[in-house]
Amino acid sequence: MRNLCLIAIIAILAFAQDMPPVPGNMPVERGYWSITAKGKSIGAAGYSLTMTEEGWDFDGWTLLNIDVGGKITLVRLFYSAELQPDMSMSEYSLVIGDTLEIFGEWLEGKIIISHSRRDTKSEEIHDNEISNQNKGAEIKGTKGSAKSTSIKSKRATAESISEKPEKDDTHSSTQKERNLIGSIDADISPFLLDTNIFGHWAIISKLIALESGSIANLALLAPQMSKIFNAQASVGHTEMVQSGTAYKVSFSGDGIYATAWVDSASRHAVKIELHREGFTADFSKECPDTSTLTALQLTEFFATPETNIECERLIENPLEMKTLTGSIEIEIAGKPLTKREWQDFNGRYENGIITGKLSVEKTSYSGRKSMKLDELSTIPAEMQPYLETTPNIPSHNKNIENMVINGNPEIEKSKTVWKYVTRLNRWIADNIKHQPEQDDAIVAAATQRGNPLARARLIVAALRSRGIPARVVGGIYYFGHVWLPHYWIEVWLGERIEWRPIDPSTGEDVNFTPIHITLFEGISTIGSGKLVLEKIK
Repeated sequence: MRNLCLIAIIAILAFAQDMPPVPGNMPVERGYWSITAKGKSIGAAGYSLTMTEEGWDFDGWTLLNIDVGGKITLVRLFYSAELQPDMSMSEYSLVIGDTLEIFGEWLEGKIIISHSRRDTKSEEIHDNEISNQNKGAEIKGTKGSAKSTSIKSKRATAESISEKPEKDDTHSSTQKERNLIGSIDADISPFLLDTNIFGHWAIISKLIALESGSIANLALLAPQMSKIFNAQASVGHTEMVQSGTAYKVSFSGDGIYATAWVDSASRHAVKIELHREGFTADFSKECPDTSTLTALQLTEFFATPETNIECERLIENPLEMKTLTGSIEIEIAGKPLTKREWQDFNGRYENGIITGKLSVEKTSYSGRKSMKLDELSTIPAEMQPYLETTPNIPSHNKNIENMVINGNPEIEKSKTVWKYVTRLNRWIADNIKHQPEQDDAIVAAATQRGNPLARARLIVAALRSRGIPARVVGGIYYFGHVWLPHYWIEVWLGERIEWRPIDPSTGEDVNFTPIHITLFEGISTIGSGKLVLEKIK
């Protein structure tokens, strides 16, 4: 497979309800993504966006290894669309593998979707040679493959590409041979977000107000699925991605579960993670090298990963356990935290590996001698780091403060810190639904969805906002007969009690099971490891 590279042109503009109108003259920019799964290159994508008198011309391509009928196949997708001024869809065409073309058109409150088979024998096949300054790339394509006959050619010509010739008159009969798939009611034209079409994220990322805590509800069309679905985009904190500041945006809805990092200046989706598919896409202004992309032969490449922690012994009744003893040898990258009041550890941490003997006991606490809420002003200075707000622990965020007040009105009636903590812990465990890759506290507060790390960050932020010292901790947790990486928290209850563990994912607080093995404070990556259980009681 020769190197695939298309020129893309995009206007740098932010689109949202309260954003400025489109200027009359737009600069141009090209956009591409390198797509990986489990650290291996599996595809690439590119797009272009050109301003027209009627709105926008939008087209692009994806080259991707995906599972087709149990076999990993290299799939080629080309698309083209006419967009309205607000970037919603007017017309759309998608060519799959040069053989099937899908059409979509918004007309009089309906989306009409049809398809046609492309007769590759009767069409003229040609090569377009493209000059790429970095790689000397070239493209092999089907004549007019990215354009439907119903969509005008308004694409700007760049100096580094020979413009693709228009379809000849003989091909206009294709439009008459379309087979109707169906129609979808749509009073308002939707935006495009089709399966494995990464270029569509260039549009979606411009429809969101980049402000932590903001939520956008989008009606999205997936022509391949012949459906419109509603998706929610929730803006979280900012992170440094590709040497720039990017907002972390979580997307959820019927058929979509993804995270995108949107650059605050350019509004490019500089990184995309499609969690169900296991794909990661990284943005680039340069066309990626696709010469090494070939069909992968191992379908297990996309299989759901299993735990990296080896442990031969099963625990039949983990929630009834009182004591666990054994030895560990586990890779972690973080700040070790192994000796606790309820966990004894005798070993060492060297070269990123924790090795030693441990014993973990069930801990029970009823709240006796807990600090009172009106005593929080007397917290010692050494607890100050556990009261601070950080990008990941945004304790001064209004959404989080409102969640505590509105979500659990009884919480402010608490007199002791422990009563406050347990009420909040159980509310989060009951109300924050599981969403595997969503780890942002702000998004969890806004959408009531998140993974264990999101719940841990959320409750720590809420506690710190009240002046209660708390910290995220983690390690491994026994679930489904395997040991998995997990996060929970510890809260400081005063000098007489000090730190106590709670788990906002399981709701454990008064009783805390020994199937939590604490390995680190804060955030850590757990690599491979081994756990040998010697005694379970």
